[in-house]
Amino acid sequence: MYHLRSSYVVRLFKLAAWLLLLKWLLISSAIGLLLASWITIDKQLAGLALGMIAATILLGAIQWALSSHARCPLCVSPPLAHRRCSKHHKAGLLLGSYRFRVACTVAFRNYFRCPYCGESTAIKTRVDRPTG
Repeated sequence: MYHLRSSYVVRLFKLAAWLLLLKWLLISSAIGLLLASWITIDKQLAGLALGMIAATILLGAIQWALSSHARCPLCVSPPLAHRRCSKHHKAGLLLGSYRFRVACTVAFRNYFRCPYCGESTAIKTRVDRPTG
């Protein structure tokens, strides 16, 4: 199992993963609010839903910027960014998304399996081994 280079990269992975999960939650909530406002013809609810859509767009831009810098230590590809590269045969889907699976394992299990190279990486820094 590989480890990340620094505590900055650990924080970058965790923040990008949580922002991706929050983005999915905001998208589903905004769709639900839009549907509810359409059924009840409530303009305040529609305004709230449009505000959530704007927040989702802003959050998506921040998440994209962070996830493009969080890279796998082995293959140097960003596992939390959307790329159209071929995936490893061990790469798994969660709700139809490779990135969502990586984000969930980073957020809840503190490791991830890169969808591009297939290697596991712990979300912690390297420990210097004593020589002797």
